Amino acid sequence: MVDGSGSGALAVLLRGAGIHVITCDFEPVSDDGIHFDLSGSSEEAAKVFHAVQLQTEGEPWLVTCLDVLEHMDIEDVYAATRNLRTVCRDKGLLIASISTRPSSADNKFHATILPKPTWLEILRTVGFAVDEESIFDSARAVRREFPDVDGLKLLSYWAKCDLFRDIGHGEPHYVLLSATDVETDAEYARREHVESLLDIRYRRAKREQFDVAFGAVIDLSGPMPRIGLNIQATQEFNLYHPLLDVLPRKAVVVLVRVPVFDFDPDALALMRGFFARCGVQAIFHGQCHQISWQELGLKLLLTGVESNVNKWHVLGRQVIEAAKLHGVHTIQMQHGIRIVQFPHRLIDFGSERSGHGATSTNDIERASLADAPKNDVLLHPASPHWDCRPIASGPPLVAALSSLCENLPQS
Repeated sequence: MVDGSGSGALAVLLRGAGIHVITCDFEPVSDDGIHFDLSGSSEEAAKVFHAVQLQTEGEPWLVTCLDVLEHMDIEDVYAATRNLRTVCRDKGLLIASISTRPSSADNKFHATILPKPTWLEILRTVGFAVDEESIFDSARAVRREFPDVDGLKLLSYWAKCDLFRDIGHGEPHYVLLSATDVETDAEYARREHVESLLDIRYRRAKREQFDVAFGAVIDLSGPMPRIGLNIQATQEFNLYHPLLDVLPRKAVVVLVRVPVFDFDPDALALMRGFFARCGVQAIFHGQCHQISWQELGLKLLLTGVESNVNKWHVLGRQVIEAAKLHGVHTIQMQHGIRIVQFPHRLIDFGSERSGHGATSTNDIERASLADAPKNDVLLHPASPHWDCRPIASGPPLVAALSSLCENLPQS
């Protein structure tokens, strides 16, 4: 039996029953375990298959993948299921568990939540036959009511909604699969089909666009510079979300000011869970002096709203000014200001670059005068220099980001 070892408890039980067990894990818990990155390359999976084949001496084997698939990032689902098929080929069977709900701790742990039919279609696509959709009943019944405590609110809401209409069947689902023959030259088509099922094909096009645009100003063959995302409002989280489709997540640091979400703790919980399961470093702080700028090593900081207009904008401006003091270049993705709301006011921004929805700086100046009841509204050039470029109605977001980076002073 080939077991994804986890804590090793299942392997101990099976060996006690006289079953030969081979454990595989990214970090094996025993010295005789095999290192296996389930989301890694097909070549690595082939090496694991040959290692198993040697140890089993031609006997058939059973592979278990329990409490694993829902933890895979959605972009790794194809590689993970393909690699399971590789390890099972010829004589292998697979028992896999499928969880179709969020995890506790505001879904900190379940990166991919899909209905059972979608999982089964993915497994069939990569080369499995579904022998039994419910090999045995789950020992875990899913309740429709959970204690109203932090970390379980999302799970409780999910159970009440029952979006996939499967709460009454227990959880997780255990399926028995066997490897089937697949065409070796149809790998691309299989990947395309799985990515279509998961609705992530668009990300590849975005990355190609990003590489062309951003590569014009930064050498993409080297390490990606560290990029910070400053969050002072839920709208900023929504603004940055598309960037995580293209930016290497290990290069991203998110700065979240906790007190501004006192009125919306659910939004804060959502962000904590999202960034944790996506592998993005998140710094939750109350004041600017709590940010260790030198340790973070940021080269660029993006913000959504910052100015001298109101309390929330000023708090964003504060982070921008602190970043500049530590040699970090700054870009404002949108200023979020309707000029008509602030007559008799000198509006000032702190970022080195500022994006907007107009097609030129003249357009934003004309809009300012048109919105104002009198011609007494001034747009003050941001220090150290004003360079307003279009985002919303201009080029796509990732291309606009690279455009905003052009001619930034080299640190």
